[in-house]
Amino acid sequence: MSTIEHRRTWWQRNRWGLVALPVALVLALAAGSSRLHDYWWTRGFHSPAPVTSSQAHLVDEYDDGHLRYPIEARYAVDAFEPADDIALFTGDPLPDGVRAWRLRLDVSADPDVSLVGCTVAVVDAEGNLHGESDSALSIDGPQFSSCVPGDTPGPQATFGSTEQPGLREGDDPRPAEFTTDTVFVLPEEAEPAAVRLWYFLPRYVELPVDGSAA
Repeated sequence: MSTIEHRRTWWQRNRWGLVALPVALVLALAAGSSRLHDYWWTRGFHSPAPVTSSQAHLVDEYDDGHLRYPIEARYAVDAFEPADDIALFTGDPLPDGVRAWRLRLDVSADPDVSLVGCTVAVVDAEGNLHGESDSALSIDGPQFSSCVPGDTPGPQATFGSTEQPGLREGDDPRPAEFTTDTVFVLPEEAEPAAVRLWYFLPRYVELPVDGSAA
């Protein structure tokens, strides 16, 4: 068999596979895009809540496949300033190389909406994220962030239950407007630029802060 006849025979044998190759490529890319969405988009800060007049409006949803309920609130920075009065739990001053900052966050939401379970962090001018417990220091003052008042947290879900969140026995309703207080301990050289809050990524809130008060 000649070389030309050999090539012609190969093309004839594989012509349908070659025709189907672009279709297979498109399907593979589509599947890859789906995985990209699952493993990248939903695990990063990709959907910021809108900010109007220095107030962010967050609309999110809790959904674990068994229980589903809405999350909605408005957030604004009341104050963000150095907290030089903060000391360690033992009463000793903070170690060299760090500085404490106090965040006061104004929150407004329907008292019937569950707001338990948020995460709050400070973003510095370099884009680094600093959580409220990242310093691992035991300080004397509010440290662990909360999106609800400690004494009136409002509706809460019960672990393992499919019932909608509700008030715990003895709890009073949460006010429609309140202010939370969180202290962060950052490296001394860090320049705070924004506060970031989220429940479930990719949705998040980001509000600028004025770190020039240092």
